[in-house]
Amino acid sequence: MKGQIAQWGNSAAVRLPKSVLEDLRLAPGSEVEMWVEGRELRIRAIPPVTSHRLEDLLAQIDPRFIPELEDWPPVGAEIVEDDYSRR
Repeated sequence: MKGQIAQWGNSAAVRLPKSVLEDLRLAPGSEVEMWVEGRELRIRAIPPVTSHRLEDLLAQIDPRFIPELEDWPPVGAEIVEDDYSRR
């Protein structure tokens, strides 16, 4: 399969045929990684990373389902009596 390099502003662009985009599950705006190996240009799709912001996750919490705070005294193995914990 042949392609052509075209001028795009001060840069150059390679046009990818629809069949290549479909095979690689790419679309305009998809991120790719590029590198040169010898005299070859290699391009690889970067899988999208799903990230979450804490603020967005907290906003989804329904206040009706937040349990009351229970204050229990320490008992058992969580009580540590050593020089490090007394500082």
